[in-house]
Amino acid sequence: MIRLPATTTKLRRTLRQREVQAVLKHVPDNLFTEALEIGAGDGVQSQMIARCAKAVVSTDLNDGRLERAPHPKVNYQICDCEVLPFENDRFDLVYSSNVFEHLLHPEAALAEIHRVLQEDGVVVNIIPNQIWKLTHLALFYPNQALTAVEFLLSRRRRGLVGTHEGPGNNLAGERSSFIRRHLWPSVHGENPNHLIEFVRMGASHWKQMFEQAGFRVAGRVNKLPFHSPYRFGYERPRRALEAMGLASTNGYVLVKAGRGQESARFFINQPFKNTN
Repeated sequence: MIRLPATTTKLRRTLRQREVQAVLKHVPDNLFTEALEIGAGDGVQSQMIARCAKAVVSTDLNDGRLERAPHPKVNYQICDCEVLPFENDRFDLVYSSNVFEHLLHPEAALAEIHRVLQEDGVVVNIIPNQIWKLTHLALFYPNQALTAVEFLLSRRRRGLVGTHEGPGNNLAGERSSFIRRHLWPSVHGENPNHLIEFVRMGASHWKQMFEQAGFRVAGRVNKLPFHSPYRFGYERPRRALEAMGLASTNGYVLVKAGRGQESARFFINQPFKNTN
């Protein structure tokens, strides 16, 4: 069944909830002393991460997006992950989801994460993979067709013309014109074209980036969600594809090179392979 949800916000939050549940499924409560989430968006994920840490610092570059909902364990802060305002060796867990593809200088962010991470700390980075990129391109025109049908049938949808639900993820880039956005898919992250973005969403690219920053890929998280990059969902195909082990993102579990981390084992349920 294909359906159009009411808002992208609702779809995004549902997806992120499923994602965090998959990542933290085997992690004990309060295992970590202090966790850092970078690119936290509205901060909803930070509150779920708080189950596994005694304190969480939830950060985002976009002041208008971070909602700062009160939570006894969560402290919200606006900052740039490429220049983190924290002391060395502070955090024993750093978490990011769908952030690194939007960074102009991911190597700078990785260097900062390495600096603020404790020697035996763990990093979890969730990054869209090449499967996601293929569906991003393949489903663009079906999404446009469904959006046109919704536009014709929904007065509410017609009232949203000329508006969007918030600032985009690529703050350094210019938003494409209305006509261009609806005739050809925009590059998702900070990449010059779709081909380069496809290559850079591969696991081998990120493994090299992580190792250059002084990390070792200890393993990967599996059973992450398979989802549409657009507003429509496809429940039956999604369940079948997830049962086959397919996902739209890769979950990389990192530790500092030359270090072993006992806590990393709670995240890892798949050996690292250079696929997708």
